[in-house]
Amino acid sequence: MATQKVTEKILADAKKEAQEILAENRTAAAEIKKEYDERATLVKKRIENDVEAAKKSEYLRLVSQKKLELNRKIVAEKGKLINDIIDEALKDLTAQKEYLSFLKALVKQSGRKDGELIVNKVDWQHHGSDLEKFLKSQGYQFKTTINDKISGGIMIKKDKVVYHGSLNIIRELLKDQLTIAVSKVLI
Repeated sequence: MATQKVTEKILADAKKEAQEILAENRTAAAEIKKEYDERATLVKKRIENDVEAAKKSEYLRLVSQKKLELNRKIVAEKGKLINDIIDEALKDLTAQKEYLSFLKALVKQSGRKDGELIVNKVDWQHHGSDLEKFLKSQGYQFKTTINDKISGGIMIKKDKVVYHGSLNIIRELLKDQLTIAVSKVLI
């Protein structure tokens, strides 16, 4: 009997010790689970913040891209309007009564007295005889060439030097000036 009591005592002590170990392990497991749950929550929050930041970044990139496309379209439309305005103004210029005076002024401003005078075919048809009279009266010695290289105005060549008084060059200068002026107004 004494052995049985000792055995029972040992078994009771072992059960008690097993219960204590089990309780300690359960507590440790709960603490580990709690720690990993907290870590998982922090990682999840960081991932959500990263995703939100990436969304914002992508949204801003797309908005910037669309804004750039819109600005390109606006600039292209402005350029088209400027070209249309210049084309219309230059077309009207050649029909003005003062156009002959304009051609004469271009010849005078060139500072040249001789060389090759290049004139647009249509301009020559309308103003050729008056232009010839002017050249003779001023003592100019130009060889006149008529072609459609230029849309109007004149060009004077002597050796390798060319004086550009053509409507083509005037058009480019006007385009640059109008583009700058329109950009300043529409900013």
